[in-house]
Order: sequence, then structure tokens, then C-alpha cells
Amino acid sequence: MTEHTTTRRSLLAWLGAGASLPVLAACGSEAAQAQQTWRVSYSEAEWRRRLTPMQFRVLREAATERAFTSPLNDEHRRGTFHCQGCGNRLFSSAHKFDSGTG
Repeated sequence: MTEHTTTRRSLLAWLGAGASLPVLAACGSEAAQAQQTWRVSYSEAEWRRRLTPMQFRVLREAATERAFTSPLNDEHRRGTFHCQGCGNRLFSSAHKFDSGTG
């Protein structure tokens, strides 16, 4: 009986993985990326001029602060979070939650 259960689990896992491949492939395709439009498009020099060195590292080079060190961890006021680089709205404070990951 355990062989049958293991085989069924394996089959379902492979079917799930196979079904998700076309979706994942489309997300990373050049065609999908080419269709993506950005509201803000600055040169690297302009981004450096607009941002502090730390903001540039975080926003443009994917750097991050140590977990639980951001002052926004304890931010609980109502409102909307905006991108520090371009000012576009990101999300409402109603959607902020404590993931426990910093």
C-alpha cells in the first residue's frame, strides 16, 4: 500500500510541476519582458543624482538592510506606501502584515 501512495504522490507532484512550466516560462520570456512598460525611466546617472547612496544600493542594486533594522517595521499609521525612488504608490497600509521575517 505504501508503494501505491508514494507512486500517486510522485505522479501528482510531476503533473503539478509539468502544468506550471508553461506559466513560469512565459513570465521570464523576452516577449513578456519586452511588453512590460515602466512609468519611470531614468538613466543610471539620473538615479544616482535623485537617490542617496543607500537608496541607490537598495532600489537599483537589490541591496537590503539587516532584518528587523528598518524603522518601517514599527510603522502602523494608516496611509499608502510610495516608492522612494519615483514616488509611485506601492500599497496601502491596510495590506501591510507582520511576516516575522524582518
